[in-house]
Amino acid sequence: MRWAVRIFTPWGVEWLLWKRSRKKERERVLAAQIPEAARTSNSFQLEEAIGFLVDRGLDAVQVREGSIPATSLHYLAEAVMDRLPSGRPLRALHVGNFVGVSLSYITWLVTERHPQSLVVSIDPNIPHREVEDPQSHTFALLDHFKMLSRNLIINGYTLERSDEPLTEEPFAAAAACENVLSSLRALAGASFDLILIDGNHEEKYLSKEIAEIRRLLARKGILVLDDVVDWPGVAAVFERVAADDSFVKLGDDGRVGVLQLGS
Repeated sequence: MRWAVRIFTPWGVEWLLWKRSRKKERERVLAAQIPEAARTSNSFQLEEAIGFLVDRGLDAVQVREGSIPATSLHYLAEAVMDRLPSGRPLRALHVGNFVGVSLSYITWLVTERHPQSLVVSIDPNIPHREVEDPQSHTFALLDHFKMLSRNLIINGYTLERSDEPLTEEPFAAAAACENVLSSLRALAGASFDLILIDGNHEEKYLSKEIAEIRRLLARKGILVLDDVVDWPGVAAVFERVAADDSFVKLGDDGRVGVLQLGS
Protein backbone atom coordinates (compact mmCIF):
# COMPACT_ATOMS: atom_id res chain seq x y z
CA MET A 1 0.00 0.00 0.00
CA ARG A 2 1.19 3.48 -0.79
CA TRP A 3 0.49 4.80 2.71
CA ALA A 4 2.52 1.96 4.20
CA VAL A 5 5.51 3.02 2.09
CA ARG A 6 5.08 6.71 2.94
CA ILE A 7 5.19 5.93 6.64
CA PHE A 8 8.94 5.28 6.33
CA THR A 9 9.74 8.52 4.54
CA PRO A 10 11.11 11.48 6.58
CA TRP A 11 7.65 13.06 6.43
CA GLY A 12 6.08 9.83 7.65
CA VAL A 13 8.47 9.52 10.58
CA GLU A 14 7.83 13.13 11.53
CA TRP A 15 4.06 12.54 11.37
CA LEU A 16 4.31 9.47 13.60
CA LEU A 17 6.38 11.38 16.17
CA TRP A 18 3.89 14.26 16.11
CA LYS A 19 0.96 11.89 16.50
CA ARG A 20 2.60 10.14 19.47
CA SER A 21 3.41 13.42 21.22
CA ARG A 22 -0.15 14.66 20.62
CA LYS A 23 -1.54 11.45 22.08
CA LYS A 24 0.63 11.68 25.20
CA GLU A 25 -0.28 15.31 25.77
CA ARG A 26 -3.99 14.53 25.37
CA GLU A 27 -3.73 11.68 27.88
CA ARG A 28 -1.88 13.94 30.34
CA VAL A 29 -4.59 16.60 30.14
CA LEU A 30 -7.40 14.08 30.45
CA ALA A 31 -5.75 12.41 33.44
CA ALA A 32 -5.65 15.76 35.20
CA GLN A 33 -9.39 16.14 34.62
CA ILE A 34 -10.31 12.82 36.25
CA PRO A 35 -11.06 13.17 39.97
CA GLU A 36 -8.46 11.50 42.19
CA ALA A 37 -11.12 9.24 43.69
CA ALA A 38 -12.01 7.91 40.24
CA ARG A 39 -8.34 7.13 39.55
CA THR A 40 -7.64 5.32 42.80
CA SER A 41 -10.88 3.70 43.96
CA ASN A 42 -11.28 1.13 41.17
CA SER A 43 -11.08 -2.45 42.37
CA PHE A 44 -9.63 -3.22 38.94
CA GLN A 45 -6.25 -1.50 38.61
CA LEU A 46 -5.00 -0.95 35.08
CA GLU A 47 -1.35 -0.66 36.09
CA GLU A 48 -1.59 -4.00 37.83
CA ALA A 49 -3.02 -5.50 34.64
CA ILE A 50 -0.20 -4.12 32.52
CA GLY A 51 2.41 -5.22 35.05
CA PHE A 52 0.95 -8.72 35.05
CA LEU A 53 1.20 -8.92 31.25
CA VAL A 54 4.77 -7.58 31.26
CA ASP A 55 5.68 -10.23 33.84
CA ARG A 56 4.43 -12.79 31.32
CA GLY A 57 7.07 -11.56 28.88
CA LEU A 58 5.14 -9.00 26.85
CA ASP A 59 6.67 -5.68 25.88
CA ALA A 60 5.20 -2.84 27.98
CA VAL A 61 5.16 -0.40 25.05
CA GLN A 62 3.30 -2.84 22.81
CA VAL A 63 0.76 -3.60 25.54
CA ARG A 64 0.10 0.08 26.24
CA GLU A 65 -0.03 1.18 22.61
CA GLY A 66 -2.23 -1.76 21.66
CA SER A 67 -4.74 -1.10 24.46
CA ILE A 68 -7.20 1.68 25.21
CA PRO A 69 -5.36 4.03 27.61
CA ALA A 70 -6.36 4.40 31.24
CA THR A 71 -7.60 7.95 30.78
CA SER A 72 -10.06 6.86 28.09
CA LEU A 73 -11.27 3.85 30.07
CA HIS A 74 -11.92 6.08 33.07
CA TYR A 75 -13.73 8.53 30.80
CA LEU A 76 -15.84 5.66 29.49
CA ALA A 77 -16.73 4.58 33.04
CA GLU A 78 -17.71 8.12 34.02
CA ALA A 79 -19.86 8.45 30.90
CA VAL A 80 -21.76 5.16 31.13
CA MET A 81 -21.87 3.93 34.75
CA ASP A 82 -24.97 5.86 35.83
CA ARG A 83 -26.69 5.17 32.52
CA LEU A 84 -26.46 1.39 32.78
CA PRO A 85 -29.49 -0.43 34.21
CA SER A 86 -29.29 -1.33 37.89
CA GLY A 87 -30.93 -4.12 39.85
CA ARG A 88 -30.30 -6.83 37.25
CA PRO A 89 -27.34 -8.52 35.56
CA LEU A 90 -26.00 -6.66 32.52
CA ARG A 91 -24.91 -8.04 29.18
CA ALA A 92 -21.90 -6.46 27.50
CA LEU A 93 -20.22 -7.20 24.17
CA HIS A 94 -16.54 -6.45 23.54
CA VAL A 95 -15.16 -6.62 19.99
CA GLY A 96 -11.36 -6.87 19.64
CA ASN A 97 -9.55 -8.16 22.73
CA PHE A 98 -5.79 -8.04 21.99
CA VAL A 99 -4.34 -9.08 25.40
CA GLY A 100 -7.42 -8.30 27.45
CA VAL A 101 -6.80 -4.94 29.14
CA SER A 102 -10.01 -3.19 28.07
CA LEU A 103 -11.95 -6.46 28.24
CA SER A 104 -10.95 -6.84 31.89
CA TYR A 105 -11.89 -3.24 32.57
CA ILE A 106 -15.33 -3.62 30.97
CA THR A 107 -15.85 -6.80 33.01
CA TRP A 108 -15.00 -4.89 36.19
CA LEU A 109 -17.33 -2.06 35.14
CA VAL A 110 -20.44 -4.17 34.57
CA THR A 111 -19.86 -6.49 37.53
CA GLU A 112 -19.53 -3.44 39.77
CA ARG A 113 -23.05 -2.58 38.59
CA HIS A 114 -24.27 -6.15 39.18
CA PRO A 115 -22.02 -9.11 40.16
CA GLN A 116 -23.84 -11.56 37.86
CA SER A 117 -23.28 -9.49 34.73
CA LEU A 118 -21.80 -11.26 31.69
CA VAL A 119 -19.35 -10.06 29.03
CA VAL A 120 -19.25 -11.71 25.60
CA SER A 121 -16.23 -10.92 23.44
CA ILE A 122 -15.24 -11.63 19.85
CA ASP A 123 -11.66 -11.86 18.60
CA PRO A 124 -10.02 -14.09 15.95
CA ASN A 125 -6.74 -14.29 17.96
CA ILE A 126 -4.56 -12.94 15.16
CA PRO A 127 -0.88 -12.29 16.04
CA HIS A 128 -0.57 -8.58 16.73
CA ARG A 129 2.18 -6.22 17.96
CA GLU A 130 4.71 -9.03 18.23
CA VAL A 131 2.33 -11.13 20.36
CA GLU A 132 1.87 -14.52 18.73
CA ASP A 133 -1.07 -15.79 20.83
CA PRO A 134 -2.90 -12.77 22.31
CA GLN A 135 -5.81 -14.87 23.55
CA SER A 136 -3.62 -16.88 25.93
CA HIS A 137 -2.70 -13.65 27.71
CA THR A 138 -6.33 -12.52 27.74
CA PHE A 139 -7.36 -15.71 29.53
CA ALA A 140 -4.47 -15.39 31.98
CA LEU A 141 -5.35 -11.77 32.78
CA LEU A 142 -9.02 -12.56 33.37
CA ASP A 143 -8.00 -15.47 35.57
CA HIS A 144 -5.64 -13.21 37.54
CA PHE A 145 -8.56 -10.91 38.36
CA LYS A 146 -10.98 -13.82 38.99
CA MET A 147 -13.16 -12.75 36.07
CA LEU A 148 -13.28 -15.88 33.92
CA SER A 149 -16.71 -16.93 35.17
CA ARG A 150 -18.20 -13.63 33.97
CA ASN A 151 -16.74 -13.91 30.44
CA LEU A 152 -17.57 -15.80 27.28
CA ILE A 153 -14.85 -15.43 24.64
CA ILE A 154 -15.65 -16.35 21.05
CA ASN A 155 -12.74 -17.05 18.72
CA GLY A 156 -14.11 -15.52 15.56
CA TYR A 157 -14.95 -12.60 13.29
CA THR A 158 -17.94 -10.34 13.77
CA LEU A 159 -18.74 -10.61 10.06
CA GLU A 160 -16.96 -12.50 7.31
CA ARG A 161 -13.21 -13.11 7.48
CA SER A 162 -11.54 -10.08 5.90
CA ASP A 163 -8.14 -9.46 4.36
CA GLU A 164 -8.28 -5.79 5.37
CA PRO A 165 -5.72 -4.94 8.07
CA LEU A 166 -6.85 -4.44 11.66
CA THR A 167 -3.75 -2.31 12.23
CA GLU A 168 -0.81 -0.89 10.32
CA GLU A 169 0.90 -4.28 10.25
CA PRO A 170 0.04 -6.99 7.70
CA PHE A 171 -1.51 -10.24 8.90
CA ALA A 172 -2.84 -13.50 7.58
CA ALA A 173 -6.54 -13.85 8.34
CA ALA A 174 -6.71 -16.87 10.62
CA ALA A 175 -9.43 -19.49 10.42
CA ALA A 176 -12.10 -18.77 13.04
CA CYS A 177 -15.87 -18.60 13.37
CA GLU A 178 -17.47 -16.11 11.00
CA ASN A 179 -20.57 -13.90 11.18
CA VAL A 180 -20.61 -14.12 14.97
CA LEU A 181 -22.82 -11.03 15.32
CA SER A 182 -25.55 -12.72 13.30
CA SER A 183 -25.25 -15.83 15.47
CA LEU A 184 -25.47 -13.75 18.63
CA ARG A 185 -28.62 -12.06 17.36
CA ALA A 186 -30.18 -15.49 16.76
CA LEU A 187 -29.25 -16.56 20.29
CA ALA A 188 -29.79 -13.43 22.35
CA GLY A 189 -31.69 -10.85 20.29
CA ALA A 190 -31.50 -7.19 21.28
CA SER A 191 -30.24 -7.77 24.82
CA PHE A 192 -26.83 -6.10 25.15
CA ASP A 193 -26.65 -3.08 27.45
CA LEU A 194 -23.10 -2.06 26.50
CA ILE A 195 -21.08 -2.77 23.36
CA LEU A 196 -17.47 -1.69 22.77
CA ILE A 197 -15.94 -1.99 19.29
CA ASP A 198 -12.16 -2.01 18.88
CA GLY A 199 -11.63 -4.45 16.03
CA ASN A 200 -11.36 -3.96 12.28
CA HIS A 201 -10.87 -0.22 11.63
CA GLU A 202 -11.65 -0.36 7.89
CA GLU A 203 -14.59 1.97 7.23
CA LYS A 204 -16.70 -0.34 5.07
CA TYR A 205 -16.28 -3.29 7.43
CA LEU A 206 -17.04 -1.18 10.49
CA SER A 207 -20.17 0.26 8.87
CA LYS A 208 -21.49 -3.25 8.27
CA GLU A 209 -20.60 -4.17 11.87
CA ILE A 210 -22.59 -1.23 13.22
CA ALA A 211 -25.64 -2.28 11.19
CA GLU A 212 -25.52 -5.71 12.85
CA ILE A 213 -24.69 -4.36 16.30
CA ARG A 214 -27.62 -1.94 16.15
CA ARG A 215 -29.88 -5.01 16.29
CA LEU A 216 -28.06 -6.40 19.34
CA LEU A 217 -28.41 -3.31 21.53
CA ALA A 218 -31.10 -3.30 24.17
CA ARG A 219 -33.34 -0.26 24.67
CA LYS A 220 -31.12 2.62 25.85
CA GLY A 221 -28.07 0.44 25.10
CA ILE A 222 -24.69 2.15 24.95
CA LEU A 223 -22.25 1.87 22.05
CA VAL A 224 -18.55 2.74 22.45
CA LEU A 225 -16.04 3.03 19.58
CA ASP A 226 -12.28 3.30 20.00
CA ASP A 227 -10.00 5.50 17.85
CA VAL A 228 -12.75 7.93 16.82
CA VAL A 229 -10.28 10.73 16.02
CA ASP A 230 -6.96 9.34 14.78
CA TRP A 231 -8.39 6.70 12.42
CA PRO A 232 -10.23 8.39 9.51
CA GLY A 233 -12.44 5.37 8.77
CA VAL A 234 -13.55 5.02 12.38
CA ALA A 235 -14.04 8.79 12.70
CA ALA A 236 -16.28 8.84 9.64
CA VAL A 237 -18.43 5.97 10.91
CA PHE A 238 -18.67 7.49 14.39
CA GLU A 239 -19.89 10.82 13.02
CA ARG A 240 -22.45 9.10 10.81
CA VAL A 241 -23.82 7.09 13.72
CA ALA A 242 -23.83 10.18 15.95
CA ALA A 243 -25.95 11.96 13.32
CA ASP A 244 -28.44 9.08 13.24
CA ASP A 245 -31.68 10.02 15.01
CA SER A 246 -31.68 6.57 16.65
CA PHE A 247 -28.62 7.49 18.71
CA VAL A 248 -27.66 10.24 21.13
CA LYS A 249 -23.99 11.21 21.21
CA LEU A 250 -22.86 11.28 24.84
CA GLY A 251 -19.40 12.58 23.96
CA ASP A 252 -15.82 11.59 23.26
CA ASP A 253 -12.45 12.24 24.87
CA GLY A 254 -10.47 12.35 21.64
CA ARG A 255 -9.94 8.59 21.74
CA VAL A 256 -13.20 6.77 22.60
CA GLY A 257 -16.64 7.91 21.50
CA VAL A 258 -19.81 7.08 23.42
CA LEU A 259 -23.34 6.88 22.00
CA GLN A 260 -26.66 5.76 23.44
CA LEU A 261 -29.51 4.16 21.58
CA GLY A 262 -32.84 5.95 21.95
CA SER A 263 -36.03 4.33 23.13
